[in-house]
Amino acid sequence: MKTFHLAVTSAAQLYEAEHVIHFVGSDASGSFGLLADAEAVLTVLPFGMVRFQTPDQHWHYLAVPEAVLHFSANRLTLTTSNFIIGDSRQHMVRLLEESERGRQSAVSGARLTIKQLDQALMHRFLQTGHEDE
Repeated sequence: MKTFHLAVTSAAQLYEAEHVIHFVGSDASGSFGLLADAEAVLTVLPFGMVRFQTPDQHWHYLAVPEAVLHFSANRLTLTTSNFIIGDSRQHMVRLLEESERGRQSAVSGARLTIKQLDQALMHRFLQTGHEDE
């Protein structure tokens, strides 16, 4: 059975699997799979989960906020800002949902801060404009 090498890198982590027999992911064009000796591929994976199978027939799951995927010469590289890896699909789905809720909360907080800054700047601008009179 032919295999390929998988490397997943972020600024803080490196994960490698020497013998991968099958990789399944999706990009803007839809779902796709990779096997050893496949044609070269370069694409962007959106927020979500991919999976790969090892010779022991187990599937492993990888959650990414977004990743650049490059496959060439039986070497698959995923480059991302962060990733979570696990063997339980259900557990990974829960982690992804929690991560998305946290991200949405952070975005809401940032929007509120920007709105407050905007209001404070407008208030200061209006005060400054009336000081000259």
